[in-house]
Amino acid sequence: MTMRRLCCLFCILMLLSCTRQPAPSDPALQQYSTLEALSAGVFDGQMSLAELSRKGDMGLGTYDGLNGEMILLNGVFYRAKADCTLEQPSRNEETPFAAVVFFKPQQTVTVEHQASLADLSKTLEATLPSPRVFAAVRLHGTFDSITIRSVAPSSPPFPTLAKALEKQQVRKLENVTGTMVAIYCPPQSGTLAVPGWHIHFVRDGADLGGHVLAAKLATGQAKVMVLRDLILQLPAGGDFDTRPSDAQSHKQALAKESADGK
Repeated sequence: MTMRRLCCLFCILMLLSCTRQPAPSDPALQQYSTLEALSAGVFDGQMSLAELSRKGDMGLGTYDGLNGEMILLNGVFYRAKADCTLEQPSRNEETPFAAVVFFKPQQTVTVEHQASLADLSKTLEATLPSPRVFAAVRLHGTFDSITIRSVAPSSPPFPTLAKALEKQQVRKLENVTGTMVAIYCPPQSGTLAVPGWHIHFVRDGADLGGHVLAAKLATGQAKVMVLRDLILQLPAGGDFDTRPSDAQSHKQALAKESADGK
């Protein structure tokens, strides 16, 4: 091979190496850290909200030190403080756990007369092609009642999530309209995420919100997005690498995810 051909081949390889790979055609749920790590007490945030916003415009999670519940809705971050009042945190704040998606719903379903969160969860799951997929749902509706919670921040050395949730504050709202942000993970998700529906809520006016423990829905519209790809990013170093797993605390934390047995 001549020197000229070698130079041409080298240039072609360089161009190919610099070419940006096309984005995947299928949308993906993007998750930072794992529920098992959060259950064990890995509350130190390493990913900023600014960085997280580049991964999705809808989702849920928590903040550094377990400082309130995170709701990401229409590209806006909300923090449900310990009393379930909402504020918009700085994009410099960090998260130890979050699941987000660029929300592009594939179907809209009218949902009415759901007597419990368990009933609503089953109705939403019936919109999915299989219980083995992931999904994101934005549901705006009128609720006869909805029970939400949040929790005050913890300080190092951090307790387990189950211990931290012993101090959760719960509010029951009646005759309220607002938006649920829901992420569905299949039952086989194990310690990766909450199996089934993980739901946060923002009341219209964005003054109150939190993690949903119970709900009675009068009527609403659910926009559903089925997801078959999951992108998982793990924290680097810190408690994530060194904190021991705690299977019992993980089980206890899952039991606290719902008050009406979803």
